[in-house]
Amino acid sequence: MLWDKIAPLYPFYVKYINRNVNKQFVDFVTSKINEDDVILECACGSGMITKQVARKM
Repeated sequence: MLWDKIAPLYPFYVKYINRNVNKQFVDFVTSKINEDDVILECACGSGMITKQVARKM
C-alpha cells in the first residue's frame, strides 16, 4: 500500500523538514494545558504532542 511506503519517511520529515512548525504547534498546545486538566487524545499519530503533554502532567 501507499502508506506502507511513505511511513518510513515520516520520522525524517517530522524531525528535520517540519521541525520548527511542529515545535511551535507542540508549544502552543501544551501552553493551553494545566496540571489538573484531564486529557483524552484520540488519533494521536506519532505521539509528538502526547509525549509533551505527558511530561507536563
